[in-house]
Amino acid sequence: MSNEEPPPLAPSQQPQPPQTHMPSTSAQPPSPSMSLHDAATSAAAAQEGTRPPQPAQDSRTASASASADGKGEEYETHQKRHAEEDDDDQGQWHCTPPSGPYRSAGVLGRRCKAVSSLKFSGNGQLLAAASADTTITIWDPIKRTQVRELKGGHTHGVSDVAWARDSSYLATGSDDKTIRIWDTETGQEMGKMQGHTGYVFCVAFNPQGSLLASGSEDENVKLWDLRTGGCLKTLEAHAEPVTGVDFNGEGTCLVSGSYDGLVRLWDAGMGQCLKTMFAEGSPAVGCVKWAPNGEYVLVSSLDSMIRLWGMRSPSRVVKTYQGHRNERLCMSAAFVYLQGQGKHRHKQQQQQQQQQQQQQQQQQQQQFVVSGSEDGKVYLWDVRTGRFVQALGGHKAAVLSLAVHPSRGVLASGGTSGDGVIRLWCTKEEAQEVLMEQNGGCGGGREGGGVEMELDSLN
Repeated sequence: MSNEEPPPLAPSQQPQPPQTHMPSTSAQPPSPSMSLHDAATSAAAAQEGTRPPQPAQDSRTASASASADGKGEEYETHQKRHAEEDDDDQGQWHCTPPSGPYRSAGVLGRRCKAVSSLKFSGNGQLLAAASADTTITIWDPIKRTQVRELKGGHTHGVSDVAWARDSSYLATGSDDKTIRIWDTETGQEMGKMQGHTGYVFCVAFNPQGSLLASGSEDENVKLWDLRTGGCLKTLEAHAEPVTGVDFNGEGTCLVSGSYDGLVRLWDAGMGQCLKTMFAEGSPAVGCVKWAPNGEYVLVSSLDSMIRLWGMRSPSRVVKTYQGHRNERLCMSAAFVYLQGQGKHRHKQQQQQQQQQQQQQQQQQQQQFVVSGSEDGKVYLWDVRTGRFVQALGGHKAAVLSLAVHPSRGVLASGGTSGDGVIRLWCTKEEAQEVLMEQNGGCGGGREGGGVEMELDSLN
């Protein structure tokens, strides 16, 4: 692997699209030994050339969610067991002593089954949580209140959720093989998209809000026209279930990842495959995410390793991140870009020119990769060095989903069925800022305080 340090991941002023490179037709990687549903049955199915059997519930969480299916009494016991220890978490922002940038900010809410996906809206005012219990809940993460619940649409577990750029509506993909569009103001279903023949595992809007990409157990990626609700293209993308899709910041390229171990780059307009990448051993891919600058793709695999792929030809892995455990579940991974500025930053602005060089150095030091883990923790690494930074403990089971606030120092994490909890994490400065807002802004701005995150901007 190259020892090259990736440059800052903030969006560049003139991002360059990856160079076109057609997939090689030489050596083909072997199929991974695990499927999206069950590791043991998948290995046997792959050898026999058949598709793994479909589970009855929540395909993203496999056996982890099965333990909670149809066991309301067990969930009630779980709630009672943790009610006392989490009483002080509800409705309060506080910080526990950390050894890194983030602190626990308590529990936001609970579901009776796995929290399969978490996403902050583009403006950061709302947090959507998809669950294996067929519901989607929308939260105000700062006030720590549930705004509304979207239900009555999907008939099976919801695997993924995605916000439109203007935060006025969102899309959900489900094990009922449908994609649904929701009005976030009214909570009403706006439309339903059908066409996949397998569970829908992942959905993503393009930055312009005109296209929706979806990946499915049927091994295909579909591109949908949001104006008509019709399918524009079906990409026969992979040989096993598609577990992740993501558009770059310009919306010109789409990346897909699959349990076949392949990561593929697509021309979003033409639907042509531009690149095919795979790591040694072709480990199953659970998550793919473009870097904000469009030059890298973060790939989380079921070999307990996260790889940062450089998109400039020839594509190669430029950094790896390990230490977490990920061998059987498709877990979220993301970029965090902490900038040493807060919301109240008039004093910092006065010193901006004098401290520009120091701020740039600080920005470079505060770029992280974050991921869930099957040991119930959230892990952070330094993007440039690959150095482990922090592990956040609190979940009682595997951390399946993660969300990074687009403008504030806040993370959200969701657990599998043995946990079902949505937890919040924040920087010390962010907790102080939120408390200030809740107190009506008393105290004015903070000198040199606050931490604001700059992530993938769609503007």
